[in-house]
Amino acid sequence: MKTTIPTRLVAVVGALLAATVAYSKDNHPPAFPEKMEIVTSTQNEYDEEGRLKGGTTTIEVKTPAIDPDGDTITYAWSGTDIDHTQFPTGDAKKIEFKSTLKGEGLKAIWTRVIIMGELASGIISLKASDGKGGEAEHRIAIGRRVR
Repeated sequence: MKTTIPTRLVAVVGALLAATVAYSKDNHPPAFPEKMEIVTSTQNEYDEEGRLKGGTTTIEVKTPAIDPDGDTITYAWSGTDIDHTQFPTGDAKKIEFKSTLKGEGLKAIWTRVIIMGELASGIISLKASDGKGGEAEHRIAIGRRVR
């Protein structure tokens, strides 16, 4: 059984935007707009007994970065704290939970693992590059227990 839960996030610059400035004086880095519009949708998966067994979150950025020089912008997605390790007691070996994050352009899909009965949380980053050394990065916090 699958359930889709749409959510809409609008982030403001100070909270979630970090820019990496590495460019020449003749090139200006791209920048994300002050108000970001980000749409997320999570589809949960349940086992036969109704227990949550996984989920997939789609992240779509509706407000692309803008390059003041008109350079073509490419995007790269990454995640922080999206994989988890559990250390059981006794002689049992540690258990590692691996998520997958695949993105293209302004859209990414994160296949999330279950941690303590809930979908894992984490920070998803979108980096915009102009191909000439200019970059901007926007971080998106997803989940209930984001640190």
